[in-house]
Amino acid sequence: MYDNDDSIFIVPMSVELVKTMKIIGKNLDLDLILKTRSTLCF
Repeated sequence: MYDNDDSIFIVPMSVELVKTMKIIGKNLDLDLILKTRSTLCF
């Protein structure tokens, strides 16, 4: 067993809100995120 101190927050967001986000750090592929898909893999 290992200690896991990480957390994952799942926050529902509208498309309009995602488009207005300011991203700090690595760029995200927003086109990949905003398209309707049943599975999202990074």
